[in-house]
Amino acid sequence: MQFDKDMASANKDLFLRVREHLLSYQGMTETKKAANYYLFPW
Repeated sequence: MQFDKDMASANKDLFLRVREHLLSYQGMTETKKAANYYLFPW
């Protein structure tokens, strides 16, 4: 699972900051599908 790899990587802090920034956009949502997380702008 890519999300788990990102969370275990040396760049975890960067990943979390980018994720938080993307989720700050109006209408942006996060969903979990097939053991992965996806960001959709609707």
